[in-house]
Amino acid sequence: MEAQENSNSLAPLTWDMDECSKQIGVSRRTLSRFVNNQEIPVVRIGSRVLFRPEAVMQWLAEKEVKPI
Repeated sequence: MEAQENSNSLAPLTWDMDECSKQIGVSRRTLSRFVNNQEIPVVRIGSRVLFRPEAVMQWLAEKEVKPI
């Protein structure tokens, strides 16, 4: 029973386009542009485009502008 509870609390390994756009606060169209311009890390499985949350968070951190 405990193992089942733990499996329900695990974070997803990947996000789809809708979830990723929601999580990072951009429109799906903007996210598609990032993907098409190869600006954001993706995992391609067949025709599906998926995002690893850890890679997206690292990408966001690299985009952060520090105050001068």
